[in-house]
Amino acid sequence: MTKPEGRLSRLLSWLMSKLPWAAKPAPAAPESAPAPAPAPRLGKTILIIDDDAVILHILSQKLHARGYDIVTAKHPVEALAVVREAKPDLILLDLGFPPDASFTGAASWDGFDLMRWLRLSGLGNEVPIFIISSESPDQCKGRWPARGPAAFFQKPIEQKRLFSSIEQALWKDGKAVKPELMEAECVSPEI
Repeated sequence: MTKPEGRLSRLLSWLMSKLPWAAKPAPAAPESAPAPAPAPRLGKTILIIDDDAVILHILSQKLHARGYDIVTAKHPVEALAVVREAKPDLILLDLGFPPDASFTGAASWDGFDLMRWLRLSGLGNEVPIFIISSESPDQCKGRWPARGPAAFFQKPIEQKRLFSSIEQALWKDGKAVKPELMEAECVSPEI
């Protein structure tokens, strides 16, 4: 005969196992294939400037997986410090940013202001800048500085063309190059 405490303990255990928040034993992990080897580092740094956290995350992950070192900024003024510190080899720049007084306390910068500042200051004068924007190239052409972007990708971005353009800009004959303005057409909405 079992002790009353034993029955009560088993009853409580059984009741607890039926509650939705009760800890359930973890299912046995299936044997998985070994993780793919990380891509070799290429020694090239790409700065992504976009206020959309999803785009920052997706582009960062995909470009890092291709071997690039990635730095990010969510606002043009934040990007100024990153450019000084990281000295990127290529910049992916969104054009539209919501006003944010926490960065400047004054008028907000947009991607055009940042591109203009990078070109005039000399910090980003030789760095290819690729625009990634929901605006069309025709809406933007009159607003960028004399030496505008190296490429323009309208959102949603066709990733294969973006990656191909990045490789062309950074690796032509083993040297960084300054490609002419290329307008990318969106074929498949990937980002």
